[in-house]
Amino acid sequence: MDVEGTALRGLVAAVPELDRHAVGSEPWWQALERAGLPVITTGTDGARVINCYRGGPGIERVLIDVNGLTDHHRWPPAELDRVPGTDVWLWESELDNDFRGSYCFVPLTGAESETLIDSVDDPASRWTWWRSVITRSEADPLNQGPRFRGSWDNAQSLLAGPDAPAQPAWHRVDQDGLSADPERLVDFTWRSAVLGNERRIWVYQVTGPDDHPEPAERPVVLLHDGRHWADRLPIFGALDEQARRVGWPDCVVILVDALDQETRGRELPCHEPYWQAVRDELLPAAAELVPFTDDPARSIVAGQSYGGLAAVHAVMHHHDRFRCAVSQSGSFWWPEFDRIRGAVDDTEPIKGRLISDAEAGVSAGAGLRVIMDVGSAEGGQIAVNVALRDALAALGHEVELEIFRGGHEWLCWRGSLLTGLSRLITG
Repeated sequence: MDVEGTALRGLVAAVPELDRHAVGSEPWWQALERAGLPVITTGTDGARVINCYRGGPGIERVLIDVNGLTDHHRWPPAELDRVPGTDVWLWESELDNDFRGSYCFVPLTGAESETLIDSVDDPASRWTWWRSVITRSEADPLNQGPRFRGSWDNAQSLLAGPDAPAQPAWHRVDQDGLSADPERLVDFTWRSAVLGNERRIWVYQVTGPDDHPEPAERPVVLLHDGRHWADRLPIFGALDEQARRVGWPDCVVILVDALDQETRGRELPCHEPYWQAVRDELLPAAAELVPFTDDPARSIVAGQSYGGLAAVHAVMHHHDRFRCAVSQSGSFWWPEFDRIRGAVDDTEPIKGRLISDAEAGVSAGAGLRVIMDVGSAEGGQIAVNVALRDALAALGHEVELEIFRGGHEWLCWRGSLLTGLSRLITG
């Protein structure tokens, strides 16, 4: 990148005040802080994004990780270029107008920079390296929007193109701090005899504006990765705002903690003991606290990645209890780990467990309603989602699949999750 060319000119064009100060001077940085970053310019063929980082003493490289735009699975990782003789680091990239994704900076000292070896070809080694440096990551201090916690529990900022899908319910959360009504939120510890573990469960009563069914007739949503939706990206206020905007009936949302990556990787991928425990232990315990329907047509399972896989498994194999699912970037390649990661060199389409089940007729005649989405930057994940959609549609189920502009991304999922729930709850 010509750091003293297009990127710098783009910054000055967007923030004319910069032209009155020396690059990297204190007044220059103050002007940029007032304007805010990133700078996004639009054209007929898409947008361009320019971002800037202020490097401190000892910083020799600055990486940027933009989910769905830069790919930390590829080598070498994306990094900013320094304007010589200054503390200004610049990055510029093309951007789809409707893109949305989280990003962070990873500044590296000299010693840390030496560990960034361009000859590392082993994906497992790259992953280990990323995990070792991501603890140094920073949200963008010049981004004036809210900050978020990512899957690695690191601080992140939002990058959104000018035509990124609106998320009006989340705007109230981001800008106004809309949060849960404590009078309608209960939590408890689920101690499972079947699974041999215990975890926290959140149960939230969403109140609709007009439709107030009897408590035992309220629709119910079982949402996976509950700790993420309760703590890292709190969803309660957004649920209330979506209900108000769309006109949901009163309903109950149950957030189920995944505990840890090992437990999540065991229980969510088509694990029958987990669903036995959900049916025999979790649902009765939650219903004692907050009544809800046992009508499978009004019972929804939702999740992302492995959680999306779990949601569709539930409706296919337990449609006497659940017939509605929201699956986001569902891992329908499972259990073909090596093939989805490219460790096996073949050209045959990946056919995961649920795709095979659907092609064999599992759930035929059950009348399922399934809403799916997947990111345009998710590679092989797209093909398996399309394959499952087609297999379920061939069985006569009502299935929708949307491909959004982005990656494996919570900030994309949070908007389409509410949209999908609205279709199922009000439809």
